[in-house]
Amino acid sequence: MKAIGETLQTVKVKGVATLGLCLLIAFLLRPQDSYKLQPSWVKERSESETQEDFDAYNIDIQLPPPVITDLESDGVNEVVLILHNSGGQFNLEILATPETPVASVQQTLPHVEVRKEVVMPIGKRKHQKFDQISVPVAMATGYLEEYQSMVQVRKQVIVIVTSDWRVLCYDHELNLSWQKQLINTHGTRGRYHLKAMGALVLPLQLKKNDKGVIIVGGSYEHATHDAEELRFVASYGDH
Repeated sequence: MKAIGETLQTVKVKGVATLGLCLLIAFLLRPQDSYKLQPSWVKERSESETQEDFDAYNIDIQLPPPVITDLESDGVNEVVLILHNSGGQFNLEILATPETPVASVQQTLPHVEVRKEVVMPIGKRKHQKFDQISVPVAMATGYLEEYQSMVQVRKQVIVIVTSDWRVLCYDHELNLSWQKQLINTHGTRGRYHLKAMGALVLPLQLKKNDKGVIIVGGSYEHATHDAEELRFVASYGDH
């Protein structure tokens, strides 16, 4: 019996060692994680979407990056994009992404379809200087309705915030639902420089009968210090 026990113990140790060796080999020979980025579609800019006029006036505010999301809850992602046109205004577009991905970069890239497009009621107006125009600086999408069930079909809204603290809200069809001026920046545009701006859309109720919440936040800094400010700083520093 003692010999049988020793034999079983030896076999058990060998089995554990063999299993450990197999696991080590499998770990060393496992497929390495790799990521490859390649283009899947392309959108060419039209003549009305040129940036040359915008850049010629040295406006250093960057337009919001595109947002990829499912606006209509139909399982298909759209691309929400803001472009500057040659008339000094801004286009808000919804692009339909191709359904079939491209297998190789050698193939001709499919063009995205502009599903909806609208000219935003901001930008350069007649007799208005370019350094005084209202420029989109932040864009966000989200649901204002609370989630209730799996069969519920919710539509997202598109919120855009401009450099002069104006908020515009569009529905999924690019209809302008409302707009509101949060802060009156008349006469102060040249004194401050935009550092950051952001927006957040949430299906929350802060008060009774509310239908969602839109939170807007921004950060500004003084563009220059005037003579009064410089004298105050110098006087304060002397003390």
